Amino acid sequence: QPPQSRTYERQGAQIHAGSPTYGHYFSYAKTNGSAWHELNDEKIAYFDPDDLEREAFGGEEFRRSTARRQDKRNSAYMLFYRCVDEPYTSKLIAEAKAKQEVEDAELAASKAAEAKADGSAVDTSTVDTSTGTSSLEEQKREEAEAELRRQQAEELEREFRKEVKEANERLFRHSLAFAPVMRRFYLVLADRAVECFGESGDQASEAHQAAVRLA
Repeated sequence: QPPQSRTYERQGAQIHAGSPTYGHYFSYAKTNGSAWHELNDEKIAYFDPDDLEREAFGGEEFRRSTARRQDKRNSAYMLFYRCVDEPYTSKLIAEAKAKQEVEDAELAASKAAEAKADGSAVDTSTVDTSTGTSSLEEQKREEAEAELRRQQAEELEREFRKEVKEANERLFRHSLAFAPVMRRFYLVLADRAVECFGESGDQASEAHQAAVRLA
Protein backbone atom coordinates (compact mmCIF):
# COMPACT_ATOMS: atom_id res chain seq x y z
CA GLN A 1 0.00 0.00 0.00
CA PRO A 2 1.33 3.48 -0.82
CA PRO A 3 1.86 5.82 2.12
CA GLN A 4 -0.85 8.31 2.97
CA SER A 5 1.46 11.23 2.33
CA ARG A 6 4.66 11.87 0.43
CA THR A 7 7.36 14.49 0.49
CA TYR A 8 7.82 16.49 -2.69
CA GLU A 9 10.60 18.80 -3.82
CA ARG A 10 10.08 21.73 -6.15
CA GLN A 11 11.56 20.87 -9.52
CA GLY A 12 10.56 23.75 -11.74
CA ALA A 13 8.23 26.63 -12.52
CA GLN A 14 6.65 27.69 -15.79
CA ILE A 15 6.47 31.48 -15.89
CA HIS A 16 4.06 33.77 -17.74
CA ALA A 17 5.39 37.27 -18.39
CA GLY A 18 2.89 39.83 -19.57
CA SER A 19 -0.80 40.52 -19.04
CA PRO A 20 -4.06 38.54 -19.39
CA THR A 21 -4.25 39.48 -23.09
CA TYR A 22 -0.67 38.78 -24.18
CA GLY A 23 2.64 37.52 -22.89
CA HIS A 24 5.57 35.15 -23.10
CA TYR A 25 6.28 31.81 -21.42
CA PHE A 26 9.59 30.51 -20.09
CA SER A 27 10.76 28.23 -17.29
CA TYR A 28 13.01 27.90 -14.29
CA ALA A 29 14.01 24.27 -13.82
CA LYS A 30 16.19 22.17 -11.57
CA THR A 31 18.44 20.07 -13.78
CA ASN A 32 21.22 17.65 -12.83
CA GLY A 33 22.05 17.63 -9.15
CA SER A 34 20.98 20.84 -7.46
CA ALA A 35 21.65 23.30 -10.31
CA TRP A 36 18.79 25.49 -11.55
CA HIS A 37 18.59 27.05 -15.00
CA GLU A 38 16.48 29.65 -16.75
CA LEU A 39 15.15 28.19 -20.01
CA ASN A 40 13.96 31.11 -22.13
CA ASP A 41 13.91 30.38 -25.88
CA GLU A 42 17.57 30.51 -26.98
CA LYS A 43 18.69 31.77 -23.57
CA ILE A 44 19.85 29.10 -21.12
CA ALA A 45 21.49 30.52 -18.00
CA TYR A 46 22.15 29.53 -14.40
CA PHE A 47 19.43 30.61 -11.99
CA ASP A 48 19.62 31.13 -8.23
CA PRO A 49 16.65 29.28 -6.65
CA ASP A 50 16.73 31.78 -3.80
CA ASP A 51 15.37 34.31 -6.32
CA LEU A 52 12.41 32.10 -7.29
CA GLU A 53 9.94 33.74 -4.92
CA ARG A 54 10.86 37.21 -6.19
CA GLU A 55 10.84 36.21 -9.86
CA ALA A 56 7.88 33.83 -9.98
CA PHE A 57 5.20 34.68 -7.45
CA GLY A 58 3.82 38.03 -8.55
CA GLY A 59 3.57 41.01 -6.23
CA GLU A 60 4.65 44.57 -6.91
CA GLU A 61 7.88 46.19 -8.04
CA PHE A 62 9.15 49.73 -8.58
CA ARG A 63 9.53 50.60 -12.26
CA ARG A 64 11.86 53.41 -13.15
CA SER A 65 10.05 53.96 -16.45
CA THR A 66 6.90 55.06 -14.60
CA ALA A 67 8.54 56.10 -11.30
CA ARG A 68 5.94 54.17 -9.29
CA ARG A 69 5.15 50.71 -7.98
CA GLN A 70 3.27 48.38 -10.31
CA ASP A 71 2.28 44.73 -10.53
CA LYS A 72 5.13 42.50 -11.64
CA ARG A 73 5.00 41.18 -15.17
CA ASN A 74 6.24 37.71 -14.19
CA SER A 75 4.12 35.17 -12.35
CA ALA A 76 4.24 31.39 -12.06
CA TYR A 77 1.74 29.70 -14.38
CA MET A 78 2.51 26.15 -13.27
CA LEU A 79 4.76 24.55 -10.62
CA PHE A 80 6.45 21.15 -10.92
CA TYR A 81 7.38 18.84 -8.04
CA ARG A 82 8.96 15.40 -7.71
CA CYS A 83 8.61 12.88 -4.91
CA VAL A 84 11.76 12.51 -2.77
CA ASP A 85 10.53 9.72 -0.47
CA GLU A 86 12.24 6.34 -0.21
CA PRO A 87 11.86 3.81 -1.76
CA TYR A 88 10.11 5.76 -4.49
CA THR A 89 13.22 7.72 -5.47
CA SER A 90 15.51 4.69 -5.13
CA LYS A 91 13.43 2.83 -7.68
CA LEU A 92 13.51 5.76 -10.09
CA ILE A 93 17.26 6.19 -9.64
CA ALA A 94 17.84 2.46 -10.22
CA GLU A 95 15.71 2.49 -13.36
CA ALA A 96 17.46 5.60 -14.68
CA LYS A 97 20.88 4.10 -13.92
CA ALA A 98 20.01 0.84 -15.68
CA LYS A 99 18.71 2.75 -18.71
CA GLN A 100 21.87 4.86 -18.80
CA GLU A 101 24.08 1.76 -18.63
CA VAL A 102 22.22 0.24 -21.59
CA GLU A 103 22.59 3.47 -23.59
CA ASP A 104 26.31 3.69 -22.70
CA ALA A 105 26.85 0.10 -23.82
CA GLU A 106 25.05 0.71 -27.12
CA LEU A 107 27.08 3.87 -27.71
CA ALA A 108 30.35 2.07 -26.97
CA ALA A 109 29.42 -0.74 -29.36
CA SER A 110 28.53 1.78 -32.07
CA LYS A 111 31.84 3.62 -31.64
CA ALA A 112 33.76 0.33 -31.73
CA ALA A 113 32.01 -0.64 -34.98
CA GLU A 114 32.80 2.77 -36.51
CA ALA A 115 36.44 2.51 -35.43
CA LYS A 116 36.70 -0.97 -36.92
CA ALA A 117 35.20 0.22 -40.19
CA ASP A 118 37.60 3.18 -40.31
CA GLY A 119 40.54 0.88 -39.62
CA SER A 120 39.50 -1.47 -42.40
CA ALA A 121 39.29 1.43 -44.84
CA VAL A 122 42.81 2.52 -43.93
CA ASP A 123 44.21 -0.97 -44.25
CA THR A 124 42.90 -1.31 -47.79
CA SER A 125 44.91 1.79 -48.84
CA THR A 126 43.61 5.13 -49.99
CA VAL A 127 42.23 3.87 -53.31
CA ASP A 128 39.56 1.24 -53.90
CA THR A 129 40.68 -0.29 -57.19
CA SER A 130 37.36 -2.07 -57.74
CA THR A 131 35.43 1.19 -57.91
CA GLY A 132 38.13 3.74 -58.58
CA THR A 133 36.88 5.92 -55.69
CA SER A 134 39.53 7.32 -53.38
CA SER A 135 39.13 7.86 -49.66
CA LEU A 136 39.58 11.60 -50.30
CA GLU A 137 36.59 11.63 -52.62
CA GLU A 138 34.56 9.72 -50.04
CA GLN A 139 35.50 12.26 -47.40
CA LYS A 140 34.45 15.13 -49.67
CA ARG A 141 31.15 13.40 -50.38
CA GLU A 142 30.47 12.99 -46.66
CA GLU A 143 31.36 16.64 -46.02
CA ALA A 144 29.01 17.73 -48.80
CA GLU A 145 26.20 15.60 -47.36
CA ALA A 146 26.83 17.03 -43.88
CA GLU A 147 26.71 20.57 -45.29
CA LEU A 148 23.44 19.80 -47.08
CA ARG A 149 21.92 18.44 -43.87
CA ARG A 150 23.06 21.57 -42.04
CA GLN A 151 21.46 23.82 -44.64
CA GLN A 152 18.24 21.81 -44.54
CA ALA A 153 18.16 22.06 -40.74
CA GLU A 154 18.66 25.83 -40.91
CA GLU A 155 15.87 26.15 -43.47
CA LEU A 156 13.52 24.09 -41.30
CA GLU A 157 14.39 26.28 -38.30
CA ARG A 158 13.68 29.46 -40.29
CA GLU A 159 10.33 28.07 -41.46
CA PHE A 160 9.44 27.00 -37.93
CA ARG A 161 10.31 30.42 -36.48
CA LYS A 162 8.24 32.10 -39.21
CA GLU A 163 5.29 29.81 -38.52
CA VAL A 164 5.46 30.46 -34.77
CA LYS A 165 5.73 34.21 -35.31
CA GLU A 166 2.71 34.24 -37.62
CA ALA A 167 0.69 32.13 -35.16
CA ASN A 168 1.56 34.49 -32.30
CA GLU A 169 0.60 37.51 -34.39
CA ARG A 170 -2.77 35.94 -35.28
CA LEU A 171 -3.40 35.13 -31.63
CA PHE A 172 -2.48 38.67 -30.60
CA ARG A 173 -4.78 40.25 -33.20
CA HIS A 174 -7.58 37.87 -32.22
CA SER A 175 -7.19 38.72 -28.52
CA LEU A 176 -7.38 42.44 -29.33
CA ALA A 177 -10.32 42.20 -31.72
CA PHE A 178 -12.48 40.25 -29.27
CA ALA A 179 -11.39 41.93 -26.04
CA PRO A 180 -14.22 43.61 -24.02
CA VAL A 181 -12.50 46.99 -24.32
CA MET A 182 -12.57 46.70 -28.11
CA ARG A 183 -16.27 45.80 -28.06
CA ARG A 184 -17.00 48.97 -26.10
CA PHE A 185 -14.91 50.92 -28.61
CA TYR A 186 -16.91 49.52 -31.54
CA LEU A 187 -20.20 50.49 -29.88
CA VAL A 188 -18.92 54.00 -29.21
CA LEU A 189 -17.77 54.14 -32.83
CA ALA A 190 -21.28 53.19 -33.96
CA ASP A 191 -22.79 55.99 -31.88
CA ARG A 192 -20.24 58.47 -33.24
CA ALA A 193 -21.13 57.43 -36.79
CA VAL A 194 -24.76 58.31 -36.13
CA GLU A 195 -23.72 61.64 -34.59
CA CYS A 196 -21.51 62.52 -37.56
CA PHE A 197 -23.82 61.44 -40.40
CA GLY A 198 -27.19 61.69 -38.73
CA GLU A 199 -29.67 58.91 -38.20
CA SER A 200 -30.48 58.63 -41.92
CA GLY A 201 -28.41 58.22 -44.99
CA ASP A 202 -26.47 55.39 -46.56
CA GLN A 203 -23.11 56.38 -45.03
CA ALA A 204 -24.50 56.52 -41.49
CA SER A 205 -26.36 53.26 -41.89
CA GLU A 206 -23.40 51.39 -43.33
CA ALA A 207 -20.96 52.78 -40.74
CA HIS A 208 -23.31 52.00 -37.88
CA GLN A 209 -24.02 48.46 -39.07
CA ALA A 210 -20.30 47.75 -39.61
CA ALA A 211 -19.41 48.93 -36.11
CA VAL A 212 -22.21 46.90 -34.53
CA ARG A 213 -21.14 43.80 -36.43
CA LEU A 214 -17.61 44.21 -35.09
CA ALA A 215 -18.99 44.55 -31.56
